[in-house]
Amino acid sequence: MSGVDKTATAQQADILARILAKAQQQGLSQQALGLRAGLSRETVSRLKKRNADFGSIARLAAVVGMRLDVVADDAHLDRLRSGLLDIHDFEDGNR
Repeated sequence: MSGVDKTATAQQADILARILAKAQQQGLSQQALGLRAGLSRETVSRLKKRNADFGSIARLAAVVGMRLDVVADDAHLDRLRSGLLDIHDFEDGNR
């Protein structure tokens, strides 16, 4: 898992599991969920096996009536404001 934060990957897997459980409760198969989100069943299946992009997870969440919010980490936000951290430090999985 080079360059991928294992905690983030575990969190993504947890979020995806919740989305899939909600879809199942609503009677949606993975294929139906993917189609409604504009993703193929194969893409949905791949998302469960590797680091997924936020946009794909957000699209799946929207289909089942869930919303994903991005919340700033206060420690990172303070470092950004003080100039100790540059927004580009967050690109490509850097922290």
